[in-house]
Amino acid sequence: VKVLDEHVFYSLVNLEEVVLPQSLEIIKDSAFAYSSNLKKVNIPENIKIIPRSCFYGCERLEEITLPENLEVIDAAAFFNCLSLKSIKLPKSLKELGISSFKACKTLESINFTENMQEIPPFCFSHCYKLKDISFKNSIKEIQELAFFNCESLEDVILPKGLTKINR
Repeated sequence: VKVLDEHVFYSLVNLEEVVLPQSLEIIKDSAFAYSSNLKKVNIPENIKIIPRSCFYGCERLEEITLPENLEVIDAAAFFNCLSLKSIKLPKSLKELGISSFKACKTLESINFTENMQEIPPFCFSHCYKLKDISFKNSIKEIQELAFFNCESLEDVILPKGLTKINR
């Protein structure tokens, strides 16, 4: 298997764990969206992009292992993953999409990589438990409402290279 098509596991409420083959190269939009009981996924090393809305609404997703070669987490990829407490972003990651982690209400910490230059709009909005943010100096822009309603944020140290913060 090289490609997982759009909506292939969409709304499979009994799905709890997925073991994807190492041969997998492409996952398409919303592949696992609304699989509300999905708890654990290990993404194979060949995957470079987590597509738009891939895990949208996977409310019980607790553990996801991202490949070391991942470059993009697209818009709303992990939107409303209510049980996701932490995620380790690989060093290769260059881009996060709009609302990629929006409403991950139990997410507590996030690490940014040296290859990222901006935090997009609404990226972590409504992450109520987010308290630790580790920025790298490569971050140049934080876009509007990126951390809106992150009520638990305790310490934010802005990177030296930051040139713009929108609303």
